[in-house]
Amino acid sequence: TIKGDSMLPTYKTGQHVWVNKLLMGARIYTGYYFDKPDLKSIRMPGLRKIQPGDIAIFNDPYERYGDRVSFIINRVFAKRCIACPGDTVSVTNGFYRNSSGMNTGIPFQNQQMVASFPDSKLKEMGAIYPVYPWVESLGWTIKNMGPLYVPGKGDRILLDTLSARIYDRLIEYECGKKPVISDGNVYVNGLIKDTYTFKSNYYFFAGDNVLNSKDSRYIGLVPEDYIIGIVWP
Repeated sequence: TIKGDSMLPTYKTGQHVWVNKLLMGARIYTGYYFDKPDLKSIRMPGLRKIQPGDIAIFNDPYERYGDRVSFIINRVFAKRCIACPGDTVSVTNGFYRNSSGMNTGIPFQNQQMVASFPDSKLKEMGAIYPVYPWVESLGWTIKNMGPLYVPGKGDRILLDTLSARIYDRLIEYECGKKPVISDGNVYVNGLIKDTYTFKSNYYFFAGDNVLNSKDSRYIGLVPEDYIIGIVWP
């Protein structure tokens, strides 16, 4: 059941949707202590990956602690996929852009509203600051943000003081601790690192109601293990 207005006009609150768990593969729990913050599961083989434009149902990774990934079984979101592993996502004057060239599916008129409002108005509405990854020097807002690379399993990035801040939650999710920046160096689990190789896939999601949606602009990237399925049709 859809709750809230974040997917207007596509879905309204109270509307029911079907979730296809077979497309990307059903998530099978291997641990059943659902009061704990760790998700223990495997994913069955699927028919295809999530694509930009798909609407997915996923567990909110940041509800429990706010600043690190953790699992709450009944806290779920319905959002549209904007970028997949390997994509670079950006927002230019309110409009989403994906390096893959695929249509994000966000309604044009909703993005046009963001483009038409001055920053002062958006700030009054609380819809422009702060945005992921909360690095003030980047100056990112919901009107102009990125480019942001969305990492996938096996991707290696240069790890410097900026990228460590951008991806710190993901590194903590995979390694157990956030990277530490000291004297211009980046430490991962106590060792100086100048590169990092990701172990999981991540996605950037957004609501169709661009001006009223808690999504990746505000919470960050979503691990693939947290995705339940794709809304169908």
